Amino acid sequence: MTIQEIFDDISKRVVTIKISEATLNVYKSFIKESENLIIQPVSHFIQIARNNNPELQGLVVESLIIDETRLFDIVIGTDNVDINTIWIKDILKVGVQLVPVISRTKENSQEIIKTEYFSQLNILYSTNIGFIYRTNVDRIGELFQLANLLTKMK
Repeated sequence: MTIQEIFDDISKRVVTIKISEATLNVYKSFIKESENLIIQPVSHFIQIARNNNPELQGLVVESLIIDETRLFDIVIGTDNVDINTIWIKDILKVGVQLVPVISRTKENSQEIIKTEYFSQLNILYSTNIGFIYRTNVDRIGELFQLANLLTKMK
């Protein structure tokens, strides 16, 4: 896929989560500036997920774009944009794991405990600092492929 096709895919998902006009303008500004970055994607990952930031609510579009030398982490929420770039050579550790998430609810005065499993890609690039992409278990193969690619590239 070309970088333009990836940005088109992100843009379709951004419309789905109904971002604010200000957020859209920031994202469009990044796309315009990205022409100067000369991004040549080797692989990518895109999904709509819940916002992990406790101060913000709603959905986000999470994107990981890997080119030959850099990794781009782009998270676009309804009212926020977070864009990070690191050199692949700076990655310390890459791994995939299965993560259980336990939720508790009360129904008719009985506590119901439910466990869901998610697959997670961890990219550590500094001590205790990194990127995490958590998705449904069905996409674990895709995360393994990304982890394998990054491991070979670094």
